[in-house]
Amino acid sequence: MHLRRYLKYNLLMKIDWTNKDEVLEAVSREGNFLINASDELKADRDVVLAAVQDYGVAIDHASIELKKDISCAAYAVSQNSEALKFITIDGSNEKEFWLYTVNLNSSRISVTPDSLINKDFVNELLHKNNYDSSKDSIPNHFFGILRHKGSIIRHAPYQIKNNKDAVLAATL
Repeated sequence: MHLRRYLKYNLLMKIDWTNKDEVLEAVSREGNFLINASDELKADRDVVLAAVQDYGVAIDHASIELKKDISCAAYAVSQNSEALKFITIDGSNEKEFWLYTVNLNSSRISVTPDSLINKDFVNELLHKNNYDSSKDSIPNHFFGILRHKGSIIRHAPYQIKNNKDAVLAATL
């Protein structure tokens, strides 16, 4: 453990926090290093995405604009739901944000506001996962969603409600 801390400290000392390439490499390894980046790089979408994919809570150190960015926020929350404390999604983008987030990480359906979950929301999730109601197959990702929030099945199409594997996933 001491060696890891030493190597981390050593890496911190050698980085030019204004150099995009160096910062990208650093935050890709340790997302929380975003705190050390220059303000210009905290506003750089590539840098912030690299950081939050490693450590979602690093969004706290991003620029205000990127805390409002749907994809940056979705990647942050998909990595760590604690990132919800640091993002700013306005009401008009809330549904899009949650669809994006749940598609990145099915377990985040458990923190999706119930007020958003309805037939349209479920149909959009299915559409984004290439669901075809004429076929008898349900996207694997949707099974993950059902396992994390089984009550969502009540908003699903008839074919899913009558699929024994889907019902089983929703009740586990």
